[in-house]
Amino acid sequence: MTLSWKVPMLVMAGLCSVATCFFVLFFHTDYRRLQAEADAMMARAGAGAGAGAGGSLNAKDVGEVEQDG
Repeated sequence: MTLSWKVPMLVMAGLCSVATCFFVLFFHTDYRRLQAEADAMMARAGAGAGAGAGGSLNAKDVGEVEQDG
């Protein structure tokens, strides 16, 4: 008589599926890098950064470009 691994494998697959769903639904990590990047973008936006820092050009930046060229 041969032993069948059908039922134990189905039980293990079910337990792994439940554990995976548990971790996906209830494990909410803090994404510190994304938070730091968002904070940096807000700091740049609040400081009125120029084009070199990823912001928009203002009148002072345009004047500096025209004088240099």
